[in-house]
Amino acid sequence: TGTSHTAAVPLSANTAYYWRVTAGNVCGAGTSATFSFITQAATMVCNGSAVDFEDGIPTDWTVVDNTGGTGIVWTTTADPACEIPNRTNGTGEAACADSDAAGVSIPYDTELVSNPFDRTAWGAAVMEVKAYYRDITTNGNDRFEVDVWDGVSWTNELSWDEDHEPEDFVLNLSAYAGLPVVQVRFRYSG
Repeated sequence: TGTSHTAAVPLSANTAYYWRVTAGNVCGAGTSATFSFITQAATMVCNGSAVDFEDGIPTDWTVVDNTGGTGIVWTTTADPACEIPNRTNGTGEAACADSDAAGVSIPYDTELVSNPFDRTAWGAAVMEVKAYYRDITTNGNDRFEVDVWDGVSWTNELSWDEDHEPEDFVLNLSAYAGLPVVQVRFRYSG
């Protein structure tokens, strides 16, 4: 019943799905032709290539503004909303949430959430991250955090409240082995 359907579990990336509609009333039932679509290839997969930000935030990632529209959200170093170049140990464009670009002291809380990825067939796994974090006020309320979604809840794996200019880190994902839906969330708030 209704005009839309939400799948009970996330759809797999780069996969063809088929659907049809069966309608019924007092006069009987009829089934539509079969339709199909292909989901987009995921940007982050186990043993896949590195995620880059050359074309902006990947389309299968999500940017969230938890403050209701202050304008400080994740973007890339190519965007004018980010007033700094890539200062990580990486090359090319980088993801960026720049509280200095707002020009005034306003609250901010933004999340950059990866696409869901499947860890059912993988044991030990790590995610290598090239980062740059300049803390506004050490021991203040500004913070950079990395959390992992296990299909039920978020678990904090890293929290910075001091400068890391630049710093590479490795996020150990082995604890999430065997799970069909895992996501990584980068959060910047203050």
